[in-house]
Amino acid sequence: MRELKIMMRTLFDLVCILPAYCGFSGDVINERSFTLALAKALAPNTLLIFSLIPITKIHFSKKCTNEVLRKVKNLKVIWIPIPFYPALLYFILSSFISLLLSLLLSLIKVKVVYIRGSHLSIGMYHLRSQKKKIIVKIPSVTEDEIIGSAFEHRILKILIDVFDRHALYKADRIVTDTITFYNTLVIRRGILHASKPIILPPGIDSSIMGKIRMNTKPIANGSIRVGFIGTLYWWQGVDILCRAIALARKKKSNIHLLIIGDGPQRPFIERLCKELELPYEITGYLPHEKALSMLKMMDMLVIPSRRTSTRETKIPIKIIEAWALGIPVITTKHKVFQDYNIKDMEEVIYCEPDPYDVANKILMVINDQELMHKLQINGYKISKKFEYEHIAQKFLSELNLV
Repeated sequence: MRELKIMMRTLFDLVCILPAYCGFSGDVINERSFTLALAKALAPNTLLIFSLIPITKIHFSKKCTNEVLRKVKNLKVIWIPIPFYPALLYFILSSFISLLLSLLLSLIKVKVVYIRGSHLSIGMYHLRSQKKKIIVKIPSVTEDEIIGSAFEHRILKILIDVFDRHALYKADRIVTDTITFYNTLVIRRGILHASKPIILPPGIDSSIMGKIRMNTKPIANGSIRVGFIGTLYWWQGVDILCRAIALARKKKSNIHLLIIGDGPQRPFIERLCKELELPYEITGYLPHEKALSMLKMMDMLVIPSRRTSTRETKIPIKIIEAWALGIPVITTKHKVFQDYNIKDMEEVIYCEPDPYDVANKILMVINDQELMHKLQINGYKISKKFEYEHIAQKFLSELNLV
């Protein structure tokens, strides 16, 4: 109660409602790093964050909060425990939480509420005074990437469609990673928002990247470390990478597979690596800076992701991080790269999500040191466009908060 009274006396320029703030996935790391940049830009004013957290990980919340406060002092995180599985229960409960947060925010003086995910905004539109404060980031066509029973998927598809339509119709502004994704979203939902979307790409913390570049030393053991970083979902195409490396090793036997991360497909990937007799390492989930240090040790990052509505229209944060660290990137040629005019054989090597094509591209980079050097230099230059401090300043300017 005392904390609520303090909040009611404070004017917040910005309140954020996030589906996760403590975790290892690219989306979580991106939102956490972005809000840290927002807090620095808003200082000394306080940035207030409400974040869902899995009930099973509530003990991590204090540790995560302490880590955040060591970096910025003017940021307050309020945790909301909730079961994340099964997905249907999660979406129903998070919608109810959205309604409760709406009632709470009606008691607080706030200029703008930034919400990641239309399911967390569904309860926000019932108060007319709040409607013009709400901006919603829709990060994906969510139903395309949910794995579950046919019945559950059918219900979730209806729910998510309703959530997105409400946001497109009622939110003051819509935020997406790229204009390509926004156009896909509008076609899928059949609603064009009244205002132009705010484009908010993933980013990098230049200070962290600089430290990793300076402190990380390459491993000199004669092996060629080809790898992946991220959560092991089916759409990432890590199974394609495994098969590609098995093919490439017929010509370069010193290629080793390094996977930085974990996820639902780990047991399958481990079985596949053993069947293919690949030398491999899967690190499991790592703290972000430790994961970046491991990434810096790679000779190349390979992301042969499958083509889905979301993968086609979002630029992965892992690719931007690899560019910033001077790591050559091989990736599926998704439509999103056209938004940023990313050139084949200049900033990246494009591949098809097919083991034979991926294997050929891996060998091409290994055998052409001049090409490898060009990818390292040009990738680093491209990464400068994605620094969080610039993205945060542009975002706040768009909202008239700076």
